[in-house]
Amino acid sequence: MFNVKNWYAWSAVMLSLLLSAFVTPAMAVNATAATSSAASQSQIESQLSANRVEAGANGEQLKSADKAGPGDVVEYRTRYVNKGNSGVNSLVAVLPIPAGAAYLDGTAKSTNSGTPQASLDGVSFAAMPLKRVVKSADGKEKQELVPTAEYRALRWNLGQLAAGKEMLVSLRVRINPVPSQVQAQK
Repeated sequence: MFNVKNWYAWSAVMLSLLLSAFVTPAMAVNATAATSSAASQSQIESQLSANRVEAGANGEQLKSADKAGPGDVVEYRTRYVNKGNSGVNSLVAVLPIPAGAAYLDGTAKSTNSGTPQASLDGVSFAAMPLKRVVKSADGKEKQELVPTAEYRALRWNLGQLAAGKEMLVSLRVRINPVPSQVQAQK
């Protein structure tokens, strides 16, 4: 039986693991820079939080996401802190979008005003909004916007993070209905 709470816990763990794997300085071309990039990676600490967004009398409130369910909006926020003694250049942050969740357009933010790129597979990234080429009924090709619900990750090129400083990135998703709930609604 599918359990939304277990799904959320699993997706948060997977997001955290993926996040720690992707928060790295950009790949360098030569061996010396690659070595210093590996050293730079170890001085960056990341902390992921997931909160359910609720509308309240005084505006939005962030609540624990452990009780989030289908239809709820969850904000993923990651804080990056440079614990080292020197700055890190070309910092890149990737926030995967868990399966069973849909990115909400316009909710991606960062403290350095970086513009995120989006991906449908977590590997290839492009400027938002994503577009694809489709063939119409008459055989002509045309571009159409990819629905943001199909986005699987966002990436920010954060640039430099000085020693002792921090940056934040965040995005919001809506948890999709569980397949059995969709069937029940039909």
